[in-house]
Amino acid sequence: MVCEESEIVLAKQRAVHLKNCVKNLFEVSFNLAQQEHTLKMKRFDLNERAARALFMVSVSNNGYLPLSNVYENLSIDEMALNTADIEFCRQIKQQSLYCSFVAYHIYKTQYRGPNVANGEEYKDRLKLQITRRLLNLLVDNANVLHDYNKIDNFQQAEIYLKANPNIVNNSLLDFSTVLVFILYMEREFQLMHNAAFQCVTLRAILNDINTLKISARESIENFFIKVVNDKDYRRNFLLQLDMLVLSVKSVEKLYRN
Repeated sequence: MVCEESEIVLAKQRAVHLKNCVKNLFEVSFNLAQQEHTLKMKRFDLNERAARALFMVSVSNNGYLPLSNVYENLSIDEMALNTADIEFCRQIKQQSLYCSFVAYHIYKTQYRGPNVANGEEYKDRLKLQITRRLLNLLVDNANVLHDYNKIDNFQQAEIYLKANPNIVNNSLLDFSTVLVFILYMEREFQLMHNAAFQCVTLRAILNDINTLKISARESIENFFIKVVNDKDYRRNFLLQLDMLVLSVKSVEKLYRN
């Protein structure tokens, strides 16, 4: 009985830990999604006020109102909104592709609503930035992405990465992480697990490159030696893999709770 109670407590602690990890991991994405929604609502509000002002001009008793007075506040608000828009786009560019991708997914699922108001269409900034970056990445790395994302085990990964150490970079990690989300949304769960495997592998190798100040070839060699011979290291790798998959599946639900 005592054993069962301790296991329940441990399970609850792990659940809380996972929830906190997911929230921390995607906090920036949720903030970006909220900023996109705020900008959209402010843009719609500005357009509505401009349309109302134009109507008041058309129906005024003397046929007109001084435009400088009618639109003075609108002009000030539009300048402030344009400045906020530029700053938001700058923030998106500074974030990783997967961070922006998650933000856009959250934005579309949590902030549903039309993108047209008063005849004006709001063009999602997140979507535009993601599309541009994905196209650039695909054009520059089409063959690498096609070959690498077929890998689903340590043996294949070791052979491919040792033969192509030059592909180990943050761009490939970024794309692999985005692919995890895409495949999850398309309900391609086996392919999603494969992409998650590749993502965690790259993350571990890049981490050693940065912390140990070694070459990609040396880091690849170290990684596969440790993951084969060190049980704790392998266990931690599999834990990171599970955490990534669970975070992708749980991101919206955990944040709302």
